[in-house]
Amino acid sequence: MLKKYLNNKGFGLVELLIIVIIVISLSAVSFNYYKMTLEKSKVADAMAILRQIADSNIIYYRENRMYTDDITKLLIKVEGEEVSENGYKWTKTELFSYRADNKKVSASPSNSNKSVFELAYAKRDGKYEIYVLYDEGSESLRFDASASTFNDAGFIDGKIVEIIQEKGRL
Repeated sequence: MLKKYLNNKGFGLVELLIIVIIVISLSAVSFNYYKMTLEKSKVADAMAILRQIADSNIIYYRENRMYTDDITKLLIKVEGEEVSENGYKWTKTELFSYRADNKKVSASPSNSNKSVFELAYAKRDGKYEIYVLYDEGSESLRFDASASTFNDAGFIDGKIVEIIQEKGRL
């Protein structure tokens, strides 16, 4: 009887089928994780550029006593095509369009007296709208997102990236 098992070489059809199913399952999970990680890195890069624009806009304010909505007047250079649209000078890159901003917006609907300045804005058509707000009272920057785009406002700092990790999208 031992000789019967020793002469059995190779894999049977069932074993091969099980291995193929396992490999396909692992590939599907890995591919989704790869796409999510890639999207997360794109948004993180956009947030880094937005922070540079906002920081540069604060420096511009200290020198000129006003914020600018012209990205070309700032100390940084974002690689991309410069276009004018809706009264703003945009820098359009492969994924995102960026602009400097000088709008004062309400910090929260409940407290309309408290306002913050929107210093930088980025959009990715059909996907993301992210902006950087500056609270003069606390002298701090925070990221936020359009409620109409995300169905939930208030993604502060790393929240945008965390949501992508949890859901695979914003």
